[in-house]
Parts: sequence; structure tokens; C-alpha cells
Amino acid sequence: MADFPMITRLMEEQGLDALLTLGMRNCAYLAGDVTEEPWLNEPQGLGAWMTCIAPPDKSFAIGGSRMADFDMPLDRFRPDQTRDARLQVVAEEIQARKLGQARVGLDMDYAAISDLAKLRELLPNVQFEAADMILARARSMKTPRELAWIQKAVAASEAGYREMQKEIRAGISFRDLNNVWAATVLKHDALPVYAAPISWMVPGRGQYKQPDSVLVRGPEEVEEGLVYRVDYSAVAGGYFSDQKFNFCLGTPIKESYAVWQEHRDRQIFMENFIRPGMSKREVFAACRAEFKNVEEYMWWIHGVGMEVHEEPQLGSLLPHSLEVKPEITFEENNVSALESSWLVEDIYVLKADGFQRLGTIPQEVALF
Repeated sequence: MADFPMITRLMEEQGLDALLTLGMRNCAYLAGDVTEEPWLNEPQGLGAWMTCIAPPDKSFAIGGSRMADFDMPLDRFRPDQTRDARLQVVAEEIQARKLGQARVGLDMDYAAISDLAKLRELLPNVQFEAADMILARARSMKTPRELAWIQKAVAASEAGYREMQKEIRAGISFRDLNNVWAATVLKHDALPVYAAPISWMVPGRGQYKQPDSVLVRGPEEVEEGLVYRVDYSAVAGGYFSDQKFNFCLGTPIKESYAVWQEHRDRQIFMENFIRPGMSKREVFAACRAEFKNVEEYMWWIHGVGMEVHEEPQLGSLLPHSLEVKPEITFEENNVSALESSWLVEDIYVLKADGFQRLGTIPQEVALF
């Protein structure tokens, strides 16, 4: 369930009379109804769903079958399924609620340009303003219900990895290993959405001096002595997991394990440093001062929720992200992937005293 008191408070800070959402994910977030299968399968379902928040009693939603309960009065409509027809109803309802000359926030990161043009044509006296920061801040702080879905996605992905480990042997293809993972995720009532193996420090491949990596994306089969990373993502109830797991068949190449340990140390630094209230700039400066070889081994921090890359987010090669929604700080109940490089990544929830890890798989290079 969305935190409506916080959303209305942010609307007041921006001086908005209403908040109109046209994007699928934002509508699903506000309704708390992402688990409804028809929403995901009907071509005109979520894509035509529109929600307007206008406290204290002028809110409405257009579209949908059964919808979850809101924390405020909300009228519900089921007009024609076409997009233009729904925009027409939005305009009529805004006028009927005496918001025809109001300041209305719009999720412009999600709304089609044609939608905005249509609304401006229908509502020439409404002042539309970008309100993506409001929804990004709200979505970045997870409610207990949202956290439970993320934990379910993590648990399903880790169960799949444990089953995949049982099949690791020389010559087995990563296609077969990924299929074992995916089948297990499905058995745990989640959906497999991403599986990407890589290997690095491959002897005799490429002319690199140590400790530079020789990165091989999409290796076909398992070989002895190489350290592999598999990047797995599952989704449960519309909420994602995003984790990387590492393993080696036999004795790992010495240099590759040293690189892995350096990157795990980066992750530990993030865990110990970041606290609620810190800005993107503060976290970026600390990581830049602490980490070495960031040109080769990039690091990233990003939120995880209804999308696998949410706010707050920043990284070693993304200094521009410091200026993208800079109002969004690291706050309690953020769920973040601490991706210390393309080798090491895990999901944590930020609490008052620091991060708590959501996963249970040992953070190590598993040896077989």
C-alpha cells in the first residue's frame, strides 16, 4: 500500500492541487494491486489505467476490474477501454471536481507525449507540472507489504541458485544451468526474468596484464579453474530481486579470487557507511575516495522494487545521476542493490542503524 500521507505532504510542498498518474507502474503502485493477473495480461488493462489523487476528497481512478482499497475516498470508473476515451474522462472528472484551473502534477517520466498534448488540449487552463520526484521518493521507501514481495522474489531466486548448484560439473552448459534456476523460481510462485553468466581472468584469452580482467560474457559451458558470476533476477507480485552469485569448479585462479575479494570489500564499505539521511553526493564522494580501478571495475547503487532500477541510484561512471532527482536521499526502508562491481551484488533494506541483507546465500565464491 502506498504511503498516501507522505505523498500528500510532498504534494503540499510542491504546491500541487492534484497528482495525476498515467504510467502503468505508478498506477499499480498507488492501487497496491500489482498481483492481479488480468492487469498484466489484458492489452488494455494497466496501460489504460489512470489515477488522480486530489485530497481530501476529489480523488478518482479510471479503469480496472477489482481494485485494492485506498487510504482515501476514491471514485472508480470503467469507461471505454481506448486511451483517448480515458483521457477524455480524466478531463471531465477534473473539471467536475473544480480542478479545471488547478496545478496538477503529472508523472512525465512515464506519460506519453501524446497523452500530455491531449490533456493540454482538453484542459487548457490546467497548469501541468512534472511530479516524478514525488512518486520516486514515495516508491523508494518500501512498505512492509512491498518488502514482503521483494523478499519472496529473493527467496525464489536463491532457491533456484541452490538447485542450479547441484548440477554444476565440467562441460555442463549455462543454458541448462539457467533452465534449472528458472524452473525452480516458477515452482516458488515467482517469475524468472533475467539470467546472465560471465567468467573472468581467463588464461590465454586476450593480451592483458594482471590484474586487468579478461571478461567473457555468455560463456557456453563450465570449465575448471574459472570463477563465474551469474546475475539472476526474479519477480514476485510485481516486485523484483537482483543478485549476483559466484562459483568455481576446482581451484580458482589466484588473481581472480583477489579481485572478487576486493569487490566484496567495497560492498562491505557501502554496508557500513550508508545511513538514513545521506545524500547521493555524500555517498558518491565516499565511494570514489575508497574504491580503486573504478574505470575497469564499475560500481553502482540502485533501488529495487517495482522496477529493477529505482531511486536512489548513482555509480562510478554515472556522476550525472547526482543531479537526477537530487532530492531523493538514502532513507530508512529504501531497498537497494549494492552492486560493488559487475561481479558482486546483493539486496539490502536500509534501517536506522544501517543495512540489513535480504538474501541468505553465503557471500563467497562457492567451490565445487
